[in-house]
Amino acid sequence: MKSDQKANLRQKTIDELSTLVDSLQKELALKKMEKAIGKLKQTHLIKDLYYKIALIKTIITEKQMTKE
Repeated sequence: MKSDQKANLRQKTIDELSTLVDSLQKELALKKMEKAIGKLKQTHLIKDLYYKIALIKTIITEKQMTKE
C-alpha cells in the first residue's frame, strides 16, 4: 500500500474505517473459499487483504488512543 493511500485512510473517521474493515473481511472470506475450491489463481491477494485489515485496525486504535 502506498503512502498516499495510507494518508487517505488516516483522514477517514473511525466509523468509515470500521465499515471498510467489515467489507474487507467479507472479501477475505470469499477469497479463502475460492482458494479452497481451487478457483483463485492469485493467492497473494489473501495476504494483501490481511495486511490492509491489520493496517486499518492499527489506524483505528491510534485514533481511539488520541481521543482519550
